[in-house]
Amino acid sequence: MQQLHNDPSVAGFRTDLMDFLNTVGLDAAAILSIGRRTEPVAYDPGEVVLAQGAHDEHIYFLVKGAIVISLRQDDRVEVLGERTPVTVLGEISYFNHTPATATVAVKHGAGATFLRLNYEQFTDVLETYPQIKPTLAR
Repeated sequence: MQQLHNDPSVAGFRTDLMDFLNTVGLDAAAILSIGRRTEPVAYDPGEVVLAQGAHDEHIYFLVKGAIVISLRQDDRVEVLGERTPVTVLGEISYFNHTPATATVAVKHGAGATFLRLNYEQFTDVLETYPQIKPTLAR
């Protein structure tokens, strides 16, 4: 994982995120609050973003690339599907106070970029804009 603080494409990624949040029904103030607080990070092909059973401290918004979601049960791994931008990750663990329910890895072939928000910042946003919770929880 690498941080992308000076990458010129980050502004476009934030616009994509804000467009997505608008389509799921958040108001402008809530959208801006989330967008301003996110941190841009990039992952390499095959790199694990969230590991099933592990605790993470971030909500992730996939804004570039593709991810594969898989579930380990006993001795086998079942691929649950792939996702492309914009996709929210980590919200189940946040809302349920549980470890990651599945493994999320960047699809092989190209890297992926995320805008992430740590749990503390996300909690602050939810306290100010409680309408976010039912919107993202669904």
